[in-house]
Amino acid sequence: MWQTLGHIPHQIGPLTVFGLGWALIGWLLFSGWALFQTVKHEGFSSSAQSQLATTAIFAVIIVWVLPWLEQRLAGAEQPNPGIPIRGYGVMLLLAVVSSVRLALARSDRMGLDRDQVYGLAMWMFVGGIVGARLFFVIQKWDQFPKQRLWEFLAAAVNIAEGGLVVYGSLIGATLSSLLFLSRQRMPIWRTADMAAPCLLLGLAIGRVGCLMNGCCYGGPCDLPWAIEFPATSPAYQDRRASGEFHGFRFESNPDGGIVITAVEAEQPAAQAGLSVGQIVQAINGYPLDKDDDDDHVSAAEQASWRLLDNVDEPITVTLADGQRISWSDRLPISTRPVHPTQIYSAINAFILCFFLLAVTPYCRDGQVFAWLLTLYPISRFILEMIRVDEGAFLNTGMTISQVISLGLLVLGILLWFRTGRGIIGERRQTKMSVAA
Repeated sequence: MWQTLGHIPHQIGPLTVFGLGWALIGWLLFSGWALFQTVKHEGFSSSAQSQLATTAIFAVIIVWVLPWLEQRLAGAEQPNPGIPIRGYGVMLLLAVVSSVRLALARSDRMGLDRDQVYGLAMWMFVGGIVGARLFFVIQKWDQFPKQRLWEFLAAAVNIAEGGLVVYGSLIGATLSSLLFLSRQRMPIWRTADMAAPCLLLGLAIGRVGCLMNGCCYGGPCDLPWAIEFPATSPAYQDRRASGEFHGFRFESNPDGGIVITAVEAEQPAAQAGLSVGQIVQAINGYPLDKDDDDDHVSAAEQASWRLLDNVDEPITVTLADGQRISWSDRLPISTRPVHPTQIYSAINAFILCFFLLAVTPYCRDGQVFAWLLTLYPISRFILEMIRVDEGAFLNTGMTISQVISLGLLVLGILLWFRTGRGIIGERRQTKMSVAA
């Protein structure tokens, strides 16, 4: 894991980096040159308008959002700390650049206008980021501070720390791209075929960022390639909050409280008398209410917070019958060995990307995208079986990603019928090649 690669300084020479500084100057020069080239070749077209809108959005982020984030990270003691360069963010940027580069190369072979594809990429990028983060915030709603609006907003937009959901990105990118395609009158299915392997390439690179950040982790593993995550990782904090490091696990019960669901033998908790099925009323003297009046959080969330607050101190669990069970425990320096599901996901996405590139010359319009909607949901459903960072969704026994995978698989099957009920269609009469 490599969460932080370095820091962007607050100021270089006479100007700050963010705000009305170097970053804004560089962005305006780059985007101005790109806009000039577009206007030169096709006038002030829809593509030029899209580029202008993208320029304005990122200028706003550079001038107002990044300085605000910088000050938030600094606090009161360090007024000019700069912004850390996160490994996750760097891999996300590399994923975007690589995907766009592949899309531009494929556009030539598939008879699509490069300028339109570039505009589409910008729309998909913005829509994908918004959708991915919104999906994550909804999915992890209990982990975000809600006492103050500005704290919630700061946590919600802080994507450099990780927290982008693939399916949320797909939904957001799809909605924004449909809007763009309708305005540009581009062929929907051929454009979808062009974009399908590009999405997988970006996903593969992005999963490496997940590994560097320590999110999207798997369950316990005793294989030679199992990995451990340090105390600063999301994997460590989540496992600690679940009670795992203290030798037990708990879940919410129908009454709104929490029940002990697992206790490890020969661990201090088991030796002290904690057992499966016991109802917990308080942890370290803090009652676990069914619903907190101020924050409206569940008893299970409150229990997680109390365990996170505990640092190498005795733990006292008060049961519903009044019995108190106490034991001393020390936190480990890292997680137990777990499956490197980030690597599994990256390999899976790379393989699917190359497969879609290979079958492109032999597919009718829409069938490359149909392959994506068929193969990726199946592989994602299987990978979710060994991931433990998501809970069951609405008592289905499946994670929300597995539920969406089934829905996308149904759409993929319907699309196969739409494109002729065949696995391989007629060869495209274009200059495409397997080396696309």
